[in-house]
Amino acid sequence: MESTETIRVAYAEDHFAMREGLKLLLDGNSFIKIGPLAADGIQMLKALEQTTELPHVCLIDINMPEMDGFSLQQEISHRWPNIKTLILSMYNEEPFIIKMISMGAKGYLHKNAETDEIVRAIHSVHKYGYYHNDLLDEKRANAIHSHKLKLPKFTEREISLLRLIHTDKSYTEIALELGTTTRSIEGYRDRLFGKLNISSRVGLAMYAVKYGWAPLDNPGKRIL
Repeated sequence: MESTETIRVAYAEDHFAMREGLKLLLDGNSFIKIGPLAADGIQMLKALEQTTELPHVCLIDINMPEMDGFSLQQEISHRWPNIKTLILSMYNEEPFIIKMISMGAKGYLHKNAETDEIVRAIHSVHKYGYYHNDLLDEKRANAIHSHKLKLPKFTEREISLLRLIHTDKSYTEIALELGTTTRSIEGYRDRLFGKLNISSRVGLAMYAVKYGWAPLDNPGKRIL
């Protein structure tokens, strides 16, 4: 792809092989200068604070230790609004996309994207301020920015229930753990049914695990 300007690209990704592999691939493009690289959001913020030449585009993974992609996106949007961000994540479900775009990301790619597409996305985000693809078409992006597409709003009690709903605890045991009554837990459950258009505990559990409220490998860690 031809370009008259070198695009400086930063990349935050906790997996070393992915980070270094993509660096090698992008280094093969004469119009891209890759760096700084970081293993999490904290490292990237420190690198941006210390650099004398800010990147034009920052590639961001979502699930990272210390500081995840959501927090990093928020910090970059607030502190360096001229840096355009492009999400490169294994998560391709709509709530993740909506949240990132509503926070200021200019495009969203799945990690299985071909290198050519990543290069096109970097060029498009830098030149036009956005990148649209199968995950984020122009109509959906406009709806997100105009606030017509919104994530469900959960209360703290509903969130607490989502974090425990996939366990083998009964509603009574969940109520004891949360310091409330079984009847209250059933009320939170019913409100979640209505908000999510789900009609069973199994459905809630699948939702909670799928969207990171109750990851099976670490029930206390929320991704979204």
